Amino acid sequence: MPKYGGSPARRKASRRRTIVLSTLVASALVGGGALASNGLQSGGQSEPQAIADDTLSVARELGTPGPKPKKDTPHKYGWHKVQRPKPSPTPTATPTPTTEPTQEPSREPEPTATAEPATEQPTAPEEQGPFPTMETTGPRTSDLSPSEGITTSETGQVIEGLDVDGPIKIIHDDATVRDVRITHTGSGGGQYALHIAEKSNGECPQNVVIQHIEIVGDKSELADDAIALYGACPFTLQESRIYDVGSAVRITDGSHIEGNFLRGNFYNPDSGTHRSALGLNGGADHVITGNTIDCEGPGCSGAFVMYGDFAQVRNVLVEHNLLNTTGSYCTYAGSLDAKEHPVAEDVRYIDNHFGQKYFDTCGRYGPVSGRDSNGGPGFVWEGNVWADTGKLIE
Repeated sequence: MPKYGGSPARRKASRRRTIVLSTLVASALVGGGALASNGLQSGGQSEPQAIADDTLSVARELGTPGPKPKKDTPHKYGWHKVQRPKPSPTPTATPTPTTEPTQEPSREPEPTATAEPATEQPTAPEEQGPFPTMETTGPRTSDLSPSEGITTSETGQVIEGLDVDGPIKIIHDDATVRDVRITHTGSGGGQYALHIAEKSNGECPQNVVIQHIEIVGDKSELADDAIALYGACPFTLQESRIYDVGSAVRITDGSHIEGNFLRGNFYNPDSGTHRSALGLNGGADHVITGNTIDCEGPGCSGAFVMYGDFAQVRNVLVEHNLLNTTGSYCTYAGSLDAKEHPVAEDVRYIDNHFGQKYFDTCGRYGPVSGRDSNGGPGFVWEGNVWADTGKLIE
């Protein structure tokens, strides 16, 4: 027996059978192709079937290996220009809006139920506010010892802690009067309740300071032409109150009047006296600042008056005062054609408040007179307002 298979006769017969089978298979395939070709002809009873033109599929039906599909080979620096363009990435689908309502943009928080702040209404300065009142001025103690009238006797004398029934006269340097109450009767040589007078040699005392005092008029005895405080010489008056008198303060030269409550509210009917809460008839070098100045009743010319009767009115600063009057004008500014010295110099009104306690115009005819000749050289009118509204007065 041969080493690797059957006899030669068997191998020959096997080859013959293989040839016959191959022929039959080929014939069957050819016939099927013809049938398929006939089925694609027009005029057939059924709709033509879509057959993909797929060379690989036909070759597989015929038993012949088809061509291998080519793989796109990336170019060294990207996709080659003759190849299909690089597929774009599949766009991300836009999210479908949810059925939940979109949150509204945040809004400013609703205002609370608190009422809007009301526009601040001005209040009577005598009761409260930035200006001095009866309560914020005067002696800092009620423990005062009774005393008769006093005239200074030495340099540097201090008069304090007294309730004085009579006038005080200062004729020495460096004198101080503080925490004192004076009852002003106008009798016993008391035309003035407090008098800063010249020395016996005609010189003025220097460095006179008056603080936290009260001068009150005794209406049963007082004449309305009496002046509560008269400074024939320079002095400083601070945080004091003067009231129930005809005229509160009269000054000449070099006075510093600061933080006081001054009211000239005493009068005798039909007396014809011309009064003011604060005034001068000529003089220089004054500072009038931070005071409440009020003149009430018949005979009031103004709250603060400056007349050039005996000398030129010169170098006066009038700053941040509250003025009210029943008189013609709240203030006379120093330049009046009818006066002996009609033109003032370097008078400055700054940030004063003109009240409407008695008249809407402060004084009967207006807030200010005595601005003839445009107020004189160096005149300044700046920041002065109506006290009730804060509106500037031009």
